[in-house]
Amino acid sequence: MLEAAVSYAVPADYSPLNTRYYWKVVAEDALLASGTSPTSTFTTLLATPVLATPADAYISTTMTPSLTWTMDPSRDNVAFRLLVGTSSGLTVGADLNRTTSVNPGSLSTTPLALLPATKYWWTINAVVDDAGADNNGENTQAASEWTFYTPLDVLTTPIQGVTRTYSRTYLWSGMMYF
Repeated sequence: MLEAAVSYAVPADYSPLNTRYYWKVVAEDALLASGTSPTSTFTTLLATPVLATPADAYISTTMTPSLTWTMDPSRDNVAFRLLVGTSSGLTVGADLNRTTSVNPGSLSTTPLALLPATKYWWTINAVVDDAGADNNGENTQAASEWTFYTPLDVLTTPIQGVTRTYSRTYLWSGMMYF
């Protein structure tokens, strides 16, 4: 006679994220006869990246600000995609920045092709990039989008060859009192 099904739920706070587990069932009856199920696997969910620096609404002094984030340490098979746009509601298809690839394990990158004096929204999308993983292709995006502002255009070369330096001195004397 079969007993009711038995299940076991691994506590959420126990399981490291993005980790593969192997399991099997070994059943034994009252006469000590046993049987073993085939081995199965499951993979816990991918962690969510958390934006770290620069602070939200950061006013950058450079056209290439360094953007950083944090994430659960189980990320050796995780690739990151930087999403940057001039409005909120960033998506992978529309707002993927033309940045150099962010290496797995790296938690910092610099966006490319930014315009001067512009407000940008940014976030990070993490994706499992491992054909052998049960959760290959799983992706998660930071829960928030932060903003930064690029500086005014910086003049790096003289206009039409003008290289003269001007200085002004202002002098005044006497004061009027009321």
